[in-house]
Amino acid sequence: VLIRSLRKELEAQQHKIEKQGRELDAKISDANNAQNRAKAASSEAEETTSKLSLLTKKNLVISDRLLEAESQAHKYQQLATEHAKIIKTLRLQQRGQDSKIKKIFASLNERK
Repeated sequence: VLIRSLRKELEAQQHKIEKQGRELDAKISDANNAQNRAKAASSEAEETTSKLSLLTKKNLVISDRLLEAESQAHKYQQLATEHAKIIKTLRLQQRGQDSKIKKIFASLNERK
């Protein structure tokens, strides 16, 4: 009777140990899965950071080009304004000269 009782207790302990072993294996598996997901998320974050860094560099290059284009546009606008003033001055001078020429012709016509 004592041996049967001890055997039952031993079997119960073995079942308990096996159950705890399976639970431990499941927890280890869950921990490994979580670690793998964390590694994948870390890799994805590094890749995203790398892409973001590249886009930032490209954005800086585009910004520099835009600033240069704006500077050139401002320079050309100033040149266009200066040219418009010169053209206006030349037209006024031409009108003055046309007026003088007309007066000279009128004067010559009167003398005839």
